[in-house]
Amino acid sequence: MVFLKEKFEKNKYWLLYSLAVTYLWGLAAHAYCFFDNSVSHDSLKEFHVLNVGNKLKLGSGRFFVPIYRALFRGDATLPWLIGILGLLWLGLTVFLIIRIFRADSKILTFLIAGVLVTNISVSALAATYIHDFDCNLFGILCAVSAVYFWRGYTSPGATLLGAALIAASLGIYQSYIFVAVTLVMMVCIFDLLNGENFKSVLVHGLRAIAMMVLGGIFYFIALKVVSGITKIPLSSAFYNFGNQSVKFTPRTFLEVSIGAYRDWFSRLWNAFSPYPRNVVKVITLLLFGISAVSLAAGLLHKRVHKWEKVLCLVLIILFPYGTNFINVMAHGECHDLVVYAIWLFYLFALLLTDQLEKLWKVREHANEPLAKAGSNAKVLCLVLVFILLYGNVQFANGMYLKKDNQYDAYLSLMTRVVSRMENEPAYVPGETPVYYAGLPEDLNDEIPGFEEYTPVTGMWSMDVLFTNQRERFQAYFDYVLCTPIKLADDDQWYAMREKAEVQAMPNYPAQGCIKMVDGILVVKLGDPRAIV
Repeated sequence: MVFLKEKFEKNKYWLLYSLAVTYLWGLAAHAYCFFDNSVSHDSLKEFHVLNVGNKLKLGSGRFFVPIYRALFRGDATLPWLIGILGLLWLGLTVFLIIRIFRADSKILTFLIAGVLVTNISVSALAATYIHDFDCNLFGILCAVSAVYFWRGYTSPGATLLGAALIAASLGIYQSYIFVAVTLVMMVCIFDLLNGENFKSVLVHGLRAIAMMVLGGIFYFIALKVVSGITKIPLSSAFYNFGNQSVKFTPRTFLEVSIGAYRDWFSRLWNAFSPYPRNVVKVITLLLFGISAVSLAAGLLHKRVHKWEKVLCLVLIILFPYGTNFINVMAHGECHDLVVYAIWLFYLFALLLTDQLEKLWKVREHANEPLAKAGSNAKVLCLVLVFILLYGNVQFANGMYLKKDNQYDAYLSLMTRVVSRMENEPAYVPGETPVYYAGLPEDLNDEIPGFEEYTPVTGMWSMDVLFTNQRERFQAYFDYVLCTPIKLADDDQWYAMREKAEVQAMPNYPAQGCIKMVDGILVVKLGDPRAIV
């Protein structure tokens, strides 16, 4: 306890400052979502674990999520508490990052918090998958904590602890291991630019690889144990990793590897933003340029010797690949939630210009122009990243506004549908089996002026349910309409979809869109085979 107290007193200021700026960015970008309850898509299906939440998590290899829920927030989706917890984990992550890289600047810490809090991976998570928001961000904290222990301690105990944290991160959201990979690569690059020798950096890097491999082994052992105890099959344990039926060959591996670089560049080049596309491209190009010039200046310095230059160049070339290796594992099929590590490029640019400015100020007494150029590069980088982050805040709020409008529109439509159902003489609420054919087509394809949000993961559809799965309709009636309903069982649900009589029915709101078929009340909302 004395050790922990001393640690806290020593780091109290930067810990509290990290939390403060994280909550500032987080509330500016996401408070709309935290104060709202516009659940949709998977967050509707997993609104409460009594539905399918824990079963889905265990089946997808995310066995640590039920444990997290039990420890921190219970079984229900509680948006405000989830938001507070999520920002707490990110605030601690910001603190660990500034300790890992020995950053001691208020403005730098402020922007690091913005990078971690406002990127599209976090905003998409909050908008559509709010039920996972805090647990996923806890997974990022675990991954970064592993790097912190690797960076600060060399004992076997620290390596084992880091491996355990990697396993926990994998057990929450498998793709966050690449956050750890990205930070390790950054540490090694900066150490080489700071004059560390080839052997020490190589050994340090190999120790990080060993820690991650050991964490992977821990994860797979735990996965098998949990699956054996729960008897839940691992039907989609690697759903983050694309179509696993596709086999790698040397040619396909080369193709997806090239694709990973292309995807990394494309996501940064075409980053979601309220600004005109060309503005984002110019800012991104400037950040690439500043980073490239700073790296070249660092590599050409006499303190970096031949083999250190070679290793540093290799790591720089592999940096986009390491941050986006999930794209390789997923065979080129990635969504916005799994590419969180890509947005750490902004972190890389900020820390690179900061560290090189410090070196030039200390070691280049006779070269004032170089030191001044370093300061100017840092200032320009800070300004450019702030502009992008402020755009992220605006974009996130636009997403939540769209979701809110969709939620209200769907509630209005489904209220009218239920009213029509209750007017059917043969229908008894909570007793008569009901089958919903298709999804409502009586909605705009898109809200005018909000088209730019559609490509974001989870924002694709105007329909709150997204698919016409039986469990989604059950969750909507249980948790949104709070109206009793007895849905047709699974076999009936899929059998009714194929019936010619059902397919011939008109769609809501036409007359005849609701009628009894074989003892089941059929509500024809749209094409029953369009989205399943």
